[in-house]
Amino acid sequence: MAFLQKLRELPDTGTVSVATRLPRGIRLDLPIDPDHPELGERPFAVLRGWSVPANTFNPYVVHRVGVTTGVDAAKFKQWHTIATRNKFSLVMDGMIFAYAAENDVRARAKEEEARPQINARLDPDNPGVGLVPSTRSED
Repeated sequence: MAFLQKLRELPDTGTVSVATRLPRGIRLDLPIDPDHPELGERPFAVLRGWSVPANTFNPYVVHRVGVTTGVDAAKFKQWHTIATRNKFSLVMDGMIFAYAAENDVRARAKEEEARPQINARLDPDNPGVGLVPSTRSED
């Protein structure tokens, strides 16, 4: 387990800034409560990914981390507790993390800038171990 965030660092009320190292982001849902089915119909947060078109700027992407602000703190803590209990690898490895302040998320992203990406873009000329470059011609 490389990293597991301590939830006591987060506030119980208000909002938090949540970051993900996934290029396309991820949708966070809570399980549907049978007594209140309306609470689980929609995701409580859709986290931004870091992948943006080349030569563009997005203020919510910093050091290959997508930052989403204004996420409900209580719901995120509940989701994080469930994800930790189920050993969800994205939480256990620190691919999704949160702080009360957006600046703290950005600082953490800068600290881990050199960390390899699990879903980084592929290089078509050097695709990886055991893979060969495509010989398909472009039409």
